[in-house]
Amino acid sequence: MSIDIKSHAIDEVDIDKASSSWSGFIYQGKVAIYTVLKYLNHYYPRVEEIKKYELEIEYLEDFSIIKDGNHVSLHQVKAKPETNTIGSYNEATINLLGKLAKYPTVEEVNLHTAVEIKTFDKEELRKGLKNYNVSNKKKELATYKQLIFEDDNFDDFYKKLKISCNSGPVQFERVIKINDIKEMILDEIRKFYIKCTDLQFRKLGATVENEYFMYSNFINLIEEMIHKDHLKMLGTQKVLVSFETFLDILLNESVFRFDNKTISSLLIHEIVDAFNEYCIDYGVEDDESHETWRTHLKNLKEFTPEDFYLLCRKLTPHLISESKKEINISELRRIMQPDGVRDSFIHALISFAKKINVTTDLDSAYVIQAGREFYALSTINSKGKNAHNRLGREIYRNLNTNDEMFNMLFDIDGYINSSINNVFEGNITRVQSDRSSDVITEIDRKSTITDLKKIYFLEIEKLKEEL
Repeated sequence: MSIDIKSHAIDEVDIDKASSSWSGFIYQGKVAIYTVLKYLNHYYPRVEEIKKYELEIEYLEDFSIIKDGNHVSLHQVKAKPETNTIGSYNEATINLLGKLAKYPTVEEVNLHTAVEIKTFDKEELRKGLKNYNVSNKKKELATYKQLIFEDDNFDDFYKKLKISCNSGPVQFERVIKINDIKEMILDEIRKFYIKCTDLQFRKLGATVENEYFMYSNFINLIEEMIHKDHLKMLGTQKVLVSFETFLDILLNESVFRFDNKTISSLLIHEIVDAFNEYCIDYGVEDDESHETWRTHLKNLKEFTPEDFYLLCRKLTPHLISESKKEINISELRRIMQPDGVRDSFIHALISFAKKINVTTDLDSAYVIQAGREFYALSTINSKGKNAHNRLGREIYRNLNTNDEMFNMLFDIDGYINSSINNVFEGNITRVQSDRSSDVITEIDRKSTITDLKKIYFLEIEKLKEEL
C-alpha cells in the first residue's frame, strides 16, 4: 500500500486545521474516494497517466488532488444538509478562492455540499464575499480576501470555482446527499469493472459482494490516512496516497477472498455507516456521543473476525442461520439489510452508553442488566401486534438448530428493539449431550431435555423508563 509521508511545501498558515464533526469527517473521506474513482474511470486504462496523481487529505484543504507533485484541485466538503444558500458558505469560498490565488498550479477549486445550493450569479457572490466581515476570523482569511479582489482578478478566479455543478475535464458531482454517497461509490466501482480490460477482473468485480468489499477496502485506506492520533504525530507533515494504490486495490485478485476477515470488514463498515446516518438523521453532533461511538468502534475492532461475525449473529437473533460454521452469500445480504446489524443497535448504543457491557466475551458482550433480567442489544425493528410471535419462533428455531446460537442466546432473557413490548413463550428441546458434554455417546444421542423459555421483547424507550 503506497501511503507516503512528506514534509509540507506550502505555508503552514494555509494548512487546514478545522475539526470536523465525526459524521462530517467520515462523509468527507467518502467524497474523496468517490472523486478519486471518477479520476480512475476517466483515465483508465491509461495507467501511466493515473500514476501521476495522488490524494492528499486534511492538509491544504479537506482533500486535494496532486499531479506530478503539484496541487491541481482543492476540495472543501460541507455535510450540513440544511444550508442551501451561497451566503452560508462565504468563509469556505474565500478559503478556496484565496488558495487558488496564492498557488498558481491550482486549476480548480471545488465546494462539495450535501444539498443543492440555490441559484446565484457571479455578482451576487462577489458582493457577498466583499461584504463578508473577516475581522474576527483567522488572520489568513483576511489575506485570502485581499488576494481575491486585488488586480481585478475575481472574474478569472470565479471561472475556476466549481459549486453545484458537474463540469471540468474529469466530471463528478459536487452535490451529494449524505445517504447517497455510498451508492455513488459503489456505482463507480461497477463502472470500473465494466470497462476493465482484464476479463478475469471483469468477472470477479461483477458481484454485489465484491463491490461491497472494494468499498470496505477504500474506507479502510482513508481511515488509515486520517486517523487522528496518526495525524497528531505527524504534525505539519502531510499524508499522500497515490491513485495507483486505489488501482491496485481494484486489480488485486487476493481481495476477492470471501473469508471471515472479509465478512468482518464488510459488517463493521455497515455499522459505521449506520452510526453516521443516525447522527445526521437525528442531529447528534455532541462530543460525548461521538466519543462513546469511538469507544464502541475500538471495542468492535478488537473481536477476531470469527467472533465479530458471531456477535453480528447475536445482534440479529431473528435471522435464520443457513450455515452453522460460516456465512454464505445470501446470509451476508440479509445481515447487511436495514433489519440486519444497523439502526436499533445504534440507537441503543447511544441511549444506554454507560450501561452496556463492553467486552469481547461473546456471551456477555452488548448486554444490559435490568433488574434480574439480561437484555441483549438487537437490530430488531419489526412492528405489529403479532411481530413478537413471528420473531420468537425464528429465535427459537436458531436456538434449536444452531449450537453456537444456542450458547450465545440461551441465557439472554430478552432483546432490546425499536417498537415491541411483549413476551413469547415456548419449549426448547435439546440433545442432552450438547449441554453437558463434548462427548456424544449413543445413549446421549437419544437423550433429550426440554426447557421452558420466555423471550422478552423490550422497546428502547420502555427500557429507558425502567433504568
